Amino acid sequence: MKTTISLVLGLVLVLATGSGRLILGRVLYSEGRDKARNVAFGLVGLTFQMVVATGFIWLCITLSTHLFDSAILRVIATAIFFVLGAFFVLPFVMIAVTPLMLLVSLPLEWIFPSQDSVDAKSIAWCKNCRHYKKSKEYESPLGGLWNSRVQPPLDKLPCEIRSETVAVWDGHFSLEPRIRTLFPNDCPFFERRNG
Repeated sequence: MKTTISLVLGLVLVLATGSGRLILGRVLYSEGRDKARNVAFGLVGLTFQMVVATGFIWLCITLSTHLFDSAILRVIATAIFFVLGAFFVLPFVMIAVTPLMLLVSLPLEWIFPSQDSVDAKSIAWCKNCRHYKKSKEYESPLGGLWNSRVQPPLDKLPCEIRSETVAVWDGHFSLEPRIRTLFPNDCPFFERRNG
């Protein structure tokens, strides 16, 4: 029994060291004021990783203990179960545990709100402009015209003063789609919408 506990604790310490460095790196090199948030979310992620890894290791040891009487065969079987399971079982287990991890980390979002986020109403972009006109064809996340290689027809653009802003839209669609934003930046015709 002491050997099993030693093996599990040793593997947990090895895993904790690697994951601990990831959290420390996230905290030390994070930009902005979200260090406490990074620590909290990092600890939740680390805890879930440790629980899954420890449970999986315990399962491998238990399975080999029930299958074999010889100590050498138990060690070999545990190693084989661990290697095979790490490639074929653990990815599915982590996918299955992710919703639970999100539920547990939801209160952390309220306790540690992101301090680097910006209120969308304070940004100078089309949706906050007085001339904005909703266009489902343009803004659709899947196959929207905003991601088109060529400029769409003027009547599909989300702007009521399209004739005055043609140069802005030409400049916007001259950019490659992978670096282009949803709406043009720094439009000279921007007028903040009231309310």
